[in-house]
Amino acid sequence: MKKLIFICSTYFTIGWAGGIYAESGTFKSSKHADPGIGVHRDTNLPRGNCSQCHLQHDGDLPYDFALFAPADNGTCLSSGCHDYQYQWPPGDYYWSFPGNTTDWYNSAHGASAGQFPPGNGRQVALCVQCHDPHTAGDSIHGVYPSATRELEERGCYSNGAIVGQGCHGMNGSTRPAGADDIYSQLLKSSRHNVEASAKEHSTDWQASYPYGRESRQVNSGHFSDSNRHVECVDCHNPHKAVSGGHQIGSNEIGGALLGAWGVQPSSAAPGATPTSFTAVDFNTIGGSLEYQMCYKCHSYFAFGNTAPSGYTDNAREFNPANASFHPVQDTIPTNSYTIQTPENGLTQTMDNRWNNIVHNKMTCSDCHASETATDPGGPHGSNNPYILTGSPAATDIAFCTSCHLGLVYAPPTRPIGETGSRFDGQTTGEEDASHYFHVTVRGIGCRQCHGGRQEPPPAQPEQRSPYPLDAGSAHGTNTLVGLMNGANISAYVPGNCTPTCHESITYSAGPE
Repeated sequence: MKKLIFICSTYFTIGWAGGIYAESGTFKSSKHADPGIGVHRDTNLPRGNCSQCHLQHDGDLPYDFALFAPADNGTCLSSGCHDYQYQWPPGDYYWSFPGNTTDWYNSAHGASAGQFPPGNGRQVALCVQCHDPHTAGDSIHGVYPSATRELEERGCYSNGAIVGQGCHGMNGSTRPAGADDIYSQLLKSSRHNVEASAKEHSTDWQASYPYGRESRQVNSGHFSDSNRHVECVDCHNPHKAVSGGHQIGSNEIGGALLGAWGVQPSSAAPGATPTSFTAVDFNTIGGSLEYQMCYKCHSYFAFGNTAPSGYTDNAREFNPANASFHPVQDTIPTNSYTIQTPENGLTQTMDNRWNNIVHNKMTCSDCHASETATDPGGPHGSNNPYILTGSPAATDIAFCTSCHLGLVYAPPTRPIGETGSRFDGQTTGEEDASHYFHVTVRGIGCRQCHGGRQEPPPAQPEQRSPYPLDAGSAHGTNTLVGLMNGANISAYVPGNCTPTCHESITYSAGPE
């Protein structure tokens, strides 16, 4: 009797794919399956063919899913596919995966011993926690970039279709050990809205964008107008970042930003806007500066001379050639607050996190972060405007005195001796010419005198009502020294002030 042999044509429904057919659906549109750049582990087989990863169904199949190797990271990282260093054209396009296995296993994700979901035995460090080797997609966005299981940041804080229940979601019972709740920050009234755009960094593969679609050229259009966006990977490289925030008193990045990139502006004249930038890769924490990351979206590099509504050019404001600025890009050339006195507790005039024996630097995220100190660091979101840790209102003092010592700038009682400030009664010789009189007695807020507006003083300084507050004015200005560009200031030089609330006053100013 002849044997009847049935030959079946079978679609793979590999478990990693989450029910997505390997020979149909999104796989055919994936980079793995692409006949030009797809998987080519075995040169005897067609590029991008299923058999590059899966063995034939005859004979012994020792590994799950009929794979040629164990179903773990080794399949991806030691198969001649993802075990080498990706490179991108210098100064041109950026790709957020370094491709270096050492970097991956040293990263917070790659070194994690946590599980997701907790207790199920699946390590966070598995590539397939975030990536689907057969790719995924939906009817709206098409194929997801980089073979992610979820659309971009949804993979960071979601669990399948359940938003907010993932590794960085709000549910503590589903977060792996050591993972922060970032999703809750992104629900706040002021936030980097990562949900507002999709697929800005990488389209379905194109020959003209082999490393992702994000130009590192000045004013390229990739960060402005309809392309203006923010995604998790704009600040974080999930394959290289490590845990940890930045060191207070330094403007270098923290470990969470390792592997990302930014731009360094060229020198510019006082008050001028830097227009030339150099791309900087954050390969190490030392020497990688946080403001460089911020400038790629908040400067001429991103939008040229036309800032989006509500935004300002931070590189112009923090320009070290300006008359005054917060020391984000460089140190302050003169420092009037280096006097230790009994009035300020012998700590000089700043919070003890800053050692004022030297001219310390700071980062954007020292001021731009959650209003709750125990929340994860970084400018993810805040219930204050501009993602600030405190209120930017002109009459508020709490925001500024979180760094500038309240005993000096808002003393609760009249100081007997010098406070260390250039503007106290002991230094000026006038009790009314002091922070104590203005802030404590009169209730005048910090931004009424400091960091309130960008425009130069009027030609006829006879204004008798406060000027409108300008966004970015507390960053720096070339208008007046000492950040004396407040809403109530018409003119100022050390020793003479012309405010909107009284006539010009002359007093003795302390040394710079």
